[in-house]
Amino acid sequence: MSENTTAIHAEEEPDYLQDRIAFDLVNTPGFAETWEPMALALELARARKAKGLSQQAVADAMHINRARVAELERDPSRVSFGRVIAYSRVLGMRLEAVPVPDAGLPPVSGPRRGGPVKPH
Repeated sequence: MSENTTAIHAEEEPDYLQDRIAFDLVNTPGFAETWEPMALALELARARKAKGLSQQAVADAMHINRARVAELERDPSRVSFGRVIAYSRVLGMRLEAVPVPDAGLPPVSGPRRGGPVKPH
């Protein structure tokens, strides 16, 4: 999104969009895996802009390249979780776990050294 493009804020989004997202989170396989990183990216970028910070200012505070901040804002699932936490700290934010609708996914066991997380 260019700097000249006005972003739609959550309070300005039509009700049907929130309803559709909630529906798709529960009923569309794979939607949560796509939507949740996008929602996080939008929230982080909105918070940065609300504080009047440029991507470069955040990058400087994190001691990283501006391109890494842009990548994080595009798709936080492609960067390390530690970098997402560092970004949020620069903005004075704290990430919290929130409950999401049950999508009927099987529970997963904890990570094993050197192996992927597998469903029970």
